[in-house]
Parts: sequence; structure tokens; C-alpha cells
Amino acid sequence: MVGRLRQEVEKTRGEVIHLTQELIRTPSPCLHEKELARKISVVMHALSYDLVFTDDVGNIVGVILGGDRGSTILATSHMDTVIPDRLESWHRSPFSGDIVQGRIEGVGAVDCKGGLAAQIYAGQVLATNRLLSRGCLVVAATVADENGCSIGVRHLLETTLPELGLDPKFVILGEPTGLTIGTGHDGWVGVDIRIFSPVEGIARSAGECVFQTMAACCDEIGLPDPRTIMTVDQPRIDSSDHRFLVTVRVTRRLFPGESAEDVVGWLDGPGLQLAREMHAGEIEVAVHEEEQRLYTGHTKRVRLSVTPWSTNLMHPLVGRARESMLATGCRWAPNHWRLDRLGSGTAGGVVSREFGIPVIGYGPGEEQQVHQCNESVSLAGLVDAVFGTAVLMQGLSAALMTSPPTTVHAVDPLGDAQAAYRLLTD
Repeated sequence: MVGRLRQEVEKTRGEVIHLTQELIRTPSPCLHEKELARKISVVMHALSYDLVFTDDVGNIVGVILGGDRGSTILATSHMDTVIPDRLESWHRSPFSGDIVQGRIEGVGAVDCKGGLAAQIYAGQVLATNRLLSRGCLVVAATVADENGCSIGVRHLLETTLPELGLDPKFVILGEPTGLTIGTGHDGWVGVDIRIFSPVEGIARSAGECVFQTMAACCDEIGLPDPRTIMTVDQPRIDSSDHRFLVTVRVTRRLFPGESAEDVVGWLDGPGLQLAREMHAGEIEVAVHEEEQRLYTGHTKRVRLSVTPWSTNLMHPLVGRARESMLATGCRWAPNHWRLDRLGSGTAGGVVSREFGIPVIGYGPGEEQQVHQCNESVSLAGLVDAVFGTAVLMQGLSAALMTSPPTTVHAVDPLGDAQAAYRLLTD
């Protein structure tokens, strides 16, 4: 089966490379994915998917139907990218999609348009050659992930798939892992410290006091790059109804075991005492919330928070994924994403913490290139990602039809994936 699968994947080489180039050449900043979504829909309709549709929030969903809708595997990658900056540092246009020295260049090449193309063609290979078991496979291109809110994935799991009677038992994120296995990462939260006052001068002074106090906290962290732990924005002032509002945004890393509410409580403590002694007025501390309008016209209220997560490597389905990868010569080296920059993250926290579904990351490209100039993905890595993704899909589908797991939690309660991996491999 391995040799046959390799041959079938190799047949898609030209198509998956071309699709990745087309995805890169179509700008898709967060909340503006409409044109890219249209192109993906056209491609999936032309392949062997039984059902392709756009849901209410703009996700493109491709389904390969099997006899048991309760035994579903979900592979998903986000369509949106950051807006490229420092254009003078790019070798060529961020949207070129050019092939240079065996690599496709452009914004989103690794985060994660290469992973999306690989998932689309992995599904097509399995469907065309009838290599799936009786369960269903969903490949979804989702919206609004780069803002840290995972609007698309949450809607997909909360509304879209349940309405179809599809119940995912495992999720594969097409995020860049260097073709290893991503098992989790820390989170982060954006918190607003808001000061309301009828006097502009007092409001400004209190805002500056809060800013200086919080900036001092960043300096006291004492790490080589404290910006990876906590950042503080300059105070912003607004006025209405004869009142002045000063807002200081604090973005803070969330570590395993921490919640957004823990950070709110920490900020709403002694650090604000001086501002309160100034009698500046009412002071509020809360996780930032806002309405976001999707390209379909739907709006969603979101909280600026990414939950830490860690997949339990002792979960039976994770064990089956490991067996499948090793049996076919693929790498199995579980590792957490580093997330060297605040604001980075994946939908893994939503999937595992909110829906209790085991999730791993697997995709082409290196994490170090995420949000960087001259982002690129190798042609060989792209094709290998199609093969590895197909192996995961096929192995997990077969496992679901033989012994569906019911007793092991999807999330590692200790948040220690490396320890679990040692237990699994000893």
C-alpha cells in the first residue's frame, strides 16, 4: 500500500505545486478571504470530493462521505495570512509565488497555504484510490485565524459539521511543523486597562502612569527578549458624552495552567494602585472583546485570547497516528511550537480545550519562517506533506472503524507532551 500511495501522491506533484502558487498569489488578509475561498471551492469541486460548500462564516468545506458519519477525521488549515510588511526586505513581491532554488516564495507559503494545498490533495488521493475506511473525511479551509480568535474553526465544530451529522474524532492542523508533529503551545491574551474620567488631563496622566508601571513589569521579566512574554501599547484616548476614556492594551503570554482570567486578576492588582490614588475615575480591567465582520457579512463577537494546549500522546488515536507514520517511513518527532512572537498561535486550543477532540499539527515549512520576510516552502517538503497527511488520514480512519477510543482524554492533563512521548517510546 505504501508504494502505491507514494506513486499516487507523486502524480499530484505538479498540481499541488501549482495550487500553492495560486494560493500565495491571491491576497487573503484576515477577514478578507473571499477571492481565495472562491478559488479553493473551484479546485475542490474539480477533485473527488462528494460535497463542497461554503458555510455561513466563509469556510470552504470538502467532504468525502463514508458509511459512518460519527467516525470522521477533520483536516483543516486557515486561508488568511498576515499583511506583509517591510516590503523593502522582500526579494520579490510577497505575492509572487515564484519558484526559486526549489522553493515557492510568498506570504503564507508556510502559514499555511502550503499545508492547505497538501491537505486538499491528500484527500483527493485517498478518495480517488478508495484508500479510506468507511468513515468520513473533512478537509476545511477556514477563515479568521490569524487574529488569534479561530472564528472559522470554532464555527465549523460548533455549527457546520453538527448540522451535517458529522462528528470529528481527530483533527489535523496544516500548520508548519517541518513535517514533524506539533503537539501544542503556550497561549496569550490581550487585556484592556480602561480609565474613565471627566477631566482630560487627569485621564491622560493616569493612562501614562499605568503605561509606565506595566512597561516596568516587562523590563523586570529579565529574559533575553521580554516581548515574547508581555508587551504594552501606548495609551489611546477617546472622548464621548463629556467623558474621556484612556485605554492601555497589555498582551501577555499564557503558560500551561494559566487562564485569561488569571492574567486579568494579576493586572488588576498593586500595579494599578498608583492610578487609583490619583482619583482618576473608574478603572476597568478586562479581556479585549470586539465585533468582527467576516467576508460573508456575518459578525462574530470575539475575545482576544489563545488558550494553551497540549495533546495527550497516550491517546489511542495519537498512538495509531504514530504507528502509521513510522510504518510508512515518515518522521514522528512530537514537539511544541515555540511561538517566539506574541500574537502567534493555532486553533489547537479551541479544538482540544473547547471541544475535547485530540489534535496534532502536521505541515510543510518551518515555524521560524512564520510572519517573516521571504517566507518560502520547499517543493520536496510540499509533496512529502501530501504523502504524510494522506498516511495520517488513512491510518486514523482505519483506527476509528476498529476500536473507537472512549476513555482517554484528548488533552494531556499535565501539559507535558515530552514526558508522555518518553512513556510511549520507552
